[in-house]
Amino acid sequence: MARSTRFDREFGGAARPHRSPSATAVSGARRRSSRSSGANAPCSVREKAHYRNQPAVFPNRLRVRILKPAAFQRGTSRRLSKKPQGTAPARPAGYASRIPIELKLHYRPPYDWNAFLGFIGPRAIPGLEKVDANSYRRNGVEITQCSAKNWLVARIRPDNVKTLRSTAEQIRSTFDLRANTFEIAAHLGKSSPLKTVVKRHPGLRVPGCWDGFELAVRAMLGQQVTVKGATTLAGRLVERFGPPKAEILAKRI
Repeated sequence: MARSTRFDREFGGAARPHRSPSATAVSGARRRSSRSSGANAPCSVREKAHYRNQPAVFPNRLRVRILKPAAFQRGTSRRLSKKPQGTAPARPAGYASRIPIELKLHYRPPYDWNAFLGFIGPRAIPGLEKVDANSYRRNGVEITQCSAKNWLVARIRPDNVKTLRSTAEQIRSTFDLRANTFEIAAHLGKSSPLKTVVKRHPGLRVPGCWDGFELAVRAMLGQQVTVKGATTLAGRLVERFGPPKAEILAKRI
């Protein structure tokens, strides 16, 4: 009798005598004879139980117990029912819709970000724009600078995704990102009065405007009163009519 292997001891297989080649040949001959004669005699219940528990014999003489379908299903369900370790908690519904879209808009260095914010800060329209020491906010858009990478970072609310392309163009125009600072400095450096100013403040930009109609309203208000007074009047227009758009004012005036 063949000795029980380690595989049999671990998986509960009992030691059974290994079938000799002559017995295997006789069994194969009987099966071929049964097929050729067309016999289809069913196995008895005792024979079925014997073959169900019979371990499979491979050429390397490792005996593997064949699992029944029910046992395999129970083991698989137990493994799948266990919660994986280190999984992240389920996120609430609508979580993806609250994640802002981030755009990185490059510019040619240098960029005097503090001087730019210092200019547009006093001119920010109440109820529409907000400027602090590091950022500019407007209509769900927040813009900050990453000086190490030479780009502006625009974080845009997902509900503005339909106007993403136009918003990017408005940011480039407002913050003068297409300016060639090298050519500007070289040209202004030819002037004696401006040469020292360019060296003292490198990277100055010409502030633009979000759209043309807003620029026209700002220009008309600025000609009548001071900068502070014009900003106050523009804030009143926004409070009454909403963001400065020509179609909105045309319908309500």
